Formats: sequence, structure tokens, C-alpha cells
Amino acid sequence: EAEFTKSVIGGAVVNLILNLILIPPYQAAGAAIATVIAELVAYLFQLFSLRGRGLGMRKIFINTSLYALIGLVMIAVVRVLSFLAFPPVMQVALEVVAGVGVYGAMCVLFWKKTGNPLCTVFHKQYQR
Repeated sequence: EAEFTKSVIGGAVVNLILNLILIPPYQAAGAAIATVIAELVAYLFQLFSLRGRGLGMRKIFINTSLYALIGLVMIAVVRVLSFLAFPPVMQVALEVVAGVGVYGAMCVLFWKKTGNPLCTVFHKQYQR
């Protein structure tokens, strides 16, 4: 747990510093870039902190890479939607809802395929 906390704090610090540097010249794109880099830093810290714990690094890398692929699919969907001509607030709302929906649905499918316990939790919640 200490490693996870350190990775989250490290990612937050990186995000803050990069936001201060990138937002003035690049605005929202700068914030997005800073967030992606900060998430990558936190991920790499967590990945390296798992070394030597009997976990297969290759398996960990493959599983986490699948989340990156899911993220790329989400980005592609949001990018296609960005070409629609809606008023700005509706456009952003549409892109957020579609992005969350695509990412969430693909994660649930991945969890179901791999037998992830989160899938069982969701299933029990929706049976009530």
C-alpha cells in the first residue's frame, strides 16, 4: 500500500508541475498532456515496485497494455464525435458520455472474459 500511495502522490506532483508549465501555452491540451504523463509516471512507479514479488512482469505489462488499448479505442470514438456540429456544451457532454460509456463497456467485457471479480460485483449489484 505504501508503494501505491507514493505512486499516486508522485503522479499528482508531476501533474501539478506539468500543468503549471503546459497550461499557459497549450490550455486544455496542455492539461491533457500533463495528465497522461502523470498517469504514465504513476503506472511505471507501480510496475517497478511490483518487481521481485513473484508476479510475472510480462503478464502485468500485457494486462495493463490492454487498458491502454481500450483507452485508444475510447479516444478514437471521442475524436470521431468531435467532428459533429453541436453547441459546445452539448458537444462536450456527448463526448464525455460516449467516452465513459465506451471505456466502461470495454472494461466490463475484458473483466468478464478474464474472470475478474469486479464483473461479479457489478452483476450482483444489478440483480437487486
